[in-house]
Order: sequence, then C-alpha cells, then structure tokens
Amino acid sequence: MNPNMDSIAAISGLFARLAVTGGKPVIVGGEEVIRWPEGLLSAFESIGLLSQSSPATSIICNDCEEQCVMPVITLPSEGSRPARTFLLCDGPSHTNRVTIDPKTLQQWKMTTTSVAHAVAHLLDIPTKPVSITQELWRLGQAEFSDSFRDCFLSLTDAGDGNASPAEDSATFTLMMPGQTNKGTVHLTRILMMTKNGWEINRSRLEKMIGPIVQSNVQTQSDYFCRQGKVCSISFEGEAFTLKDSVGLGYVQYLLRRPNKQVSVREMIMAVNPPPPSAIQSYGKQHSESALLDEGLHIDTDIDEDVTSPASIAHYKKEVQRLKSEATFARESGDDETADRHEDEADQYQTFINANTKRGRRPQKTPTRSTKDTDAVRKRITDAISKISEQHRTLGKHLYNAVQKGDPCCYLPEKTPEWSF
Repeated sequence: MNPNMDSIAAISGLFARLAVTGGKPVIVGGEEVIRWPEGLLSAFESIGLLSQSSPATSIICNDCEEQCVMPVITLPSEGSRPARTFLLCDGPSHTNRVTIDPKTLQQWKMTTTSVAHAVAHLLDIPTKPVSITQELWRLGQAEFSDSFRDCFLSLTDAGDGNASPAEDSATFTLMMPGQTNKGTVHLTRILMMTKNGWEINRSRLEKMIGPIVQSNVQTQSDYFCRQGKVCSISFEGEAFTLKDSVGLGYVQYLLRRPNKQVSVREMIMAVNPPPPSAIQSYGKQHSESALLDEGLHIDTDIDEDVTSPASIAHYKKEVQRLKSEATFARESGDDETADRHEDEADQYQTFINANTKRGRRPQKTPTRSTKDTDAVRKRITDAISKISEQHRTLGKHLYNAVQKGDPCCYLPEKTPEWSF
C-alpha cells in the first residue's frame, strides 16, 4: 500500500475528529500510533502538528469479553526489579493482573492552533497565525510564483466540492479570498508525505487555485470581498479582515447598488436564498425565527382573535421557547442568533403585556415584514459596528451613508470605486 495514502488517511481522520469536537483538542493514544506508518509520528511532531500529552491513566481491558475501562497501576522499580505497569481484570470468573506495555499509554495532542501553525510553517509564512474564531485562522501572506497572497485556514468550510469522500471528511480548507479563480482548497489534497516529512505540493496548489483573476485583484484602494468565512475589506488604503456574516452580506449588497432603494425582502432572498421549492414546506415545520435563519419570508395571514386567552397562552410559550433557544445559542458562542431570538421574544412579550392589562388598547402582533425589517436593520448595524472597530473612517462613512429600513439604501456623498 502507498505509504503516502496511509499518511493521508491518518491525518484526515485526525482532522475529522477535530471537526467533531468543534475545535477542541484531540487526544491520540499509543495504540493508534503503533498502527501508523513508520516515521509518521516524528513527521507530525517535527512540524508541531502533534505534541506530547500526559499518559493515559485508564484503558480498555481486553483480557475478557467484558472490555471494561480499568485504571492503570504502575509500580516503580525496586533494586533489580524493573517498573511494572498493569491493570487488574475483575471479570466474572477470575481476577488477573494484565501486563500493559507502557508505550500504549503514551498520548499526543492535536489542536486547531497546532494545525494553523503547522500549515503556516509548510507555506513558509514568517508571521504567526492569528485566530479570528475558534474555527478560522489568518495564516498571513504566502509567496507564490505570481504574487504574495493572503491565506486563511478554515475548520468547517465545505471546500471546493471536488474532493473525494475521504477528503470531504477532513474539513480543513485553505482559503485565499477575493484573489483567485477558486481560492478554496481541501488541505488534504495538497499535503504529501515525503522522505523529508510533511510538505505542501506547491505545484498542485498553484494549479488548483489558478492565476490571480485581474478583475478581482485589489489594485484599487477600496474593496469589499466575501469568500467562505472571511470578509476582506480595504478603504482609503487601509485593509483588514473580519469573520463573514449575513450582516456584512447585506452591507456588500447595498454597496454594489449605490443610490438605489433595495427592499428588505430582496436583500434577504439575495444574500441568503432558500433552497428551491422549500419555502412553503419548510414554513409549515419550523418557527418564524428558524425561517429567518434560512432567509425565508412567508406571509401568514391568519383570521383569528390574536388577543384571545388561547392566543396569549401561545405567545407566552413562544417567549419561553425563544428565550431557551437564545440561551443555548449564547452558550454555544453564537451571539448573533441569540440576539435575534431575544429580540423576537421581546416583541412577543411587549404584545402580551399590552393585551393583558386592563384599559390597554389591543395591539397588533408583529408582522413578518416588520420582524424582517427589524432583523435586517440589527444585522446591518452590528456589521457596521464591527467594521468601525477595525476602521473608524469606514465605519463613520457607512453609518452616515447606509439608510436602514424598508427599503434600505446606500447614499454616499461621494461614491467610492468599490471592487468586489
């Protein structure tokens, strides 16, 4: 069997496990390492992909059919008697001392940080990678035959769609946003194991990403490019990158259409379009907040008394559900989704309060279009705020020029020559 294929299978498996853990460290045990091709462990360690971790304190006992997880016992050496490592198998029919090879207790650790630093090393990038999120890293500028290019590493991006099933499970992709024909490549498609250790196949990488597309080169001072999980922005000669978001997508959509009124409905469908023929069937099965997550807009004109006790009870349940979803999203680090659920819960609560107090005139429930407008306004506001943290001048420009409502509009005093 091709040793390089064995090595690629091993590293693909490790990458897949990192994805399953959401970027948390992956522990590799000695029993697994023993099955690797010769020299693979040292190749991992030489580029910092794996680092030594503390030995295992418990393992699976294979001495009987129970296969229990048992604690490891280690007795130090005494005189001429060497150290002993074993576990006590307390199977149903006997108790045995099972000798353990200490090598099988060794453990190594892999993290997203170690992967980012290893890839930057293999690309000869002199600067240290910078973490944008737990799953996205800016590696720095790598030198290619035609130019220097900004490189990013993403943990969960779908990649270029042309990988094999084994490569699809690897989940790590190398991205060069806004600069190439393709710009996104599965990491396992360019890694190779040689007699000198791990290397990146430069010729294959350059062939896969293709030459720089002249129309996309940021030769102008002002650009706003979104690709994968990265949004690369430059204004008045100062460039920066952000984690991409729907809000940044809305801002870019408006920048492409200066001095033109754009409806909220149009932006939602353009920036985050739903799958074909899925709107109505999806709408019957999901909450309104879930529909908005997918960019869907369904008008539901229901002829019923929205202030009846049954309706109020339903709205109270919606508030509880939305708050629960907001809490879960917040704990998962998804503040944007949490904010949206909390906003919708607040709208329902305001309606409930107004219609359960004596002397108050019944109000209308928030309409789908109102919720869409409020959600789009908030996302645009949040996006401009994040831009302002990196570039105060651009943030001020967008704050003054972007009208948030329905319709939205980008009305600059002087329109920059944006490239996208």
